[in-house]
Amino acid sequence: MPDMNDPLLKRITKAAKVSTPKLPDSVITEAMTQGRSPATARLVFASTSIAAALVVGFIAVNVLGKPAITHLDAPLFSMARVDSIPAYGSTMQSGPEIQYLAGPAITDVEGTGKIYQLRRTGNPTEIVQHLAKMFNLEGTITKNYYSNDSDNYVFTNGKVPDEPSIFLSWRGTGTWAIDFYEQARSNSMHSFLSDDQLKAKALQVFSETGFNTTADELEIYKDSGRRVVGSLKVDGQKTALQWEIDWDQRGNLQSVTGHSVEVVERGTFETISEKAAIDRIDDSRYRGMVHNPWGGRDWKSILGDKSDEDTLTIDKATESLMIVWDKKGNAWLTPGYVFQTDESPYWPMVISVKDGVIELPKKELPTY
Repeated sequence: MPDMNDPLLKRITKAAKVSTPKLPDSVITEAMTQGRSPATARLVFASTSIAAALVVGFIAVNVLGKPAITHLDAPLFSMARVDSIPAYGSTMQSGPEIQYLAGPAITDVEGTGKIYQLRRTGNPTEIVQHLAKMFNLEGTITKNYYSNDSDNYVFTNGKVPDEPSIFLSWRGTGTWAIDFYEQARSNSMHSFLSDDQLKAKALQVFSETGFNTTADELEIYKDSGRRVVGSLKVDGQKTALQWEIDWDQRGNLQSVTGHSVEVVERGTFETISEKAAIDRIDDSRYRGMVHNPWGGRDWKSILGDKSDEDTLTIDKATESLMIVWDKKGNAWLTPGYVFQTDESPYWPMVISVKDGVIELPKKELPTY
């Protein structure tokens, strides 16, 4: 137990009580008007907050000996019902009702984890204009191309009236997509770039859209064309939020997709144990998206050696950050577990924060 009368400790404790400074929005605006890129402006904002947070973190870890738990008077956010969000798509788990049993490696130790908000950043009109300038696209922006939805921004060149060049949705993670329809439909052939060249091109494009990563973090997929994918990394973990650039089978640039977000830490919260979390597998309210949980597996051997279809043993639990959405369509990263079993190609995954941190939808009774 530290001596709380120690003069140095008193000064450190007093310093830790200073709240993290809140920078005005003008800091970001001024940085942009002075010629800095949006990505650089965000770094200016983040570095000051992190510096102040480190002071508090020092006290929490070195004086108390454990992470400081964030206590809430109300849930941090209200989670949307999973089946109402198309964005979960095929990444969400599905399958027959199965009884899951905890294997010997599954622990009953509780822990902590951080929750992050994936907050949209920037001006949607300026983002679309920046993307158009990057690729020398000419056209105009309309917000009612498909409907009167004011959250959709479409950039068209007028030459292909039925197919927009750029689409941006100012919901969720501010997803945008650039489609090079005319190039993809041309008959011109180009030799494929080497792997190093593909990564170099992807890094250039991604960085100009505010996403910075490294070549060794990129993944290349080769089928009829080429695809380079970069995943947002938070707290040392890859997440399901990805930037992507594609070339078609003729070597023509086909599409580029990305997001307009900044990562905002919202606190450290208590998590339930691996063993307790197994009980959440059958409750869809605890589901989310994680980064490629099933990649690199021997599917043939797994599918050919299945155990009892009604009972599966969980062999391992891996901590992971999961993307979930709130009722307003905003995206969050929350701690979770990916459960591994050698008896099935299907690995279930659940949120691991204790109940009360997130307001869950009402539980629906099953219909038959």
